[in-house]
Amino acid sequence: MTENNAWTKTPTSPQTIIAQLTFLGDIPPEELMEVFRSSIHVLTIPIRSTLFEQDQPVTAMYIVMEGAFWQGRTEKVTQDGPTTRRLVREAGPGMLLGSQDFLFADAYRTTARALETSTVLEIDTTALNRLIFRHPEVRDRLAPLELINRLRTIPLVGRQEEVALAFLAEVIEPRIVARNEVIYATGASEENIYLIDQGQVRLLWDNGKDDWLGNGAVFGLEDGGDALGARTMAHRATASAQAKLLALPQAIYCSIVGEAPDGPG
Repeated sequence: MTENNAWTKTPTSPQTIIAQLTFLGDIPPEELMEVFRSSIHVLTIPIRSTLFEQDQPVTAMYIVMEGAFWQGRTEKVTQDGPTTRRLVREAGPGMLLGSQDFLFADAYRTTARALETSTVLEIDTTALNRLIFRHPEVRDRLAPLELINRLRTIPLVGRQEEVALAFLAEVIEPRIVARNEVIYATGASEENIYLIDQGQVRLLWDNGKDDWLGNGAVFGLEDGGDALGARTMAHRATASAQAKLLALPQAIYCSIVGEAPDGPG
């Protein structure tokens, strides 16, 4: 946490605090207030103020109540090389800040900065660990752990650090497509790339070339996958059997990973 004299603590009723913690499940409110007594605060963060800095120790997790935050990590590939950014996302009301770092890292992997005057609920990580000791299932409510574990097995994203996988998992849309269903047609405008969780997909080009893809493969790329917006597809994608797909906006993938995806189709 970056201390800032411009921050203000806002007096808030226990009922308001409990309302922000419903994502933790059916833990009795009395127990939540007991665990978090003196360890939870409502803070008002002025515009452009930094909530936490990358590489600082993780001391708190935050729930955005009002406003919006930019998150990102700035680093150099080599000591004398250019500065790059990755792990970039925006977080609005209801979203968690620092939960991914709490679960997977000892230090914040990003810097979080207020895009406007914002209100957050600050939760001390020591108290959060006490709650998890009592209720281990809370970990599953802080991040989509099952999906993160699946992403670790997919070659395109499996090499990414856990915080990046958590960011990706938050924006992925699972889709079930029926056998012979057209996922997109030749000439269609497409913003997503697709990961095959289960099933098989056929890619077909107008010149008769085709490609059959199975579990863990990625498709929806064009010209090396370097376009950040909608792309005009040069092939058709069809499910050759019922398939479970993970749809991921390519622009968001690039902002989180810091590079364009690569793969067939």
